[in-house]
Amino acid sequence: MHSDRRLAPRVPCEIAAEIDMLFGDSIDVQIIDLSISGCQIRGDQRLTRLDSIATGAPLEFSLNFGLDGCPIHTFCRMIYKRRETQSWCAMGLRWNSVPEHQMEILQRFINERLSGSVVQSSARA
Repeated sequence: MHSDRRLAPRVPCEIAAEIDMLFGDSIDVQIIDLSISGCQIRGDQRLTRLDSIATGAPLEFSLNFGLDGCPIHTFCRMIYKRRETQSWCAMGLRWNSVPEHQMEILQRFINERLSGSVVQSSARA
């Protein structure tokens, strides 16, 4: 296995999250890895059908989840979308905005997992 050479290393996780679209629709997804710059999510066929509303414009939406009992509300941009199976899709997201105090919670969560000081299964939404 190769080492992660990213500026913002990813940490694997399993965190329930919800995408809130601008027009009131929401989609339940699973965050499968986190970094200080974004995350990767996995979802069902509703996620595979998400596309930019305006041709050429990036797809942006709110992603809400919890870390260690604290709510995290982000606004993010889709970087890539990849179909994994007929009914499942993965999507890479970059944070556009995260409130400062929530970014501190996110950073602490990531640092604890990178240092190995927290057992993986303790990541609660």
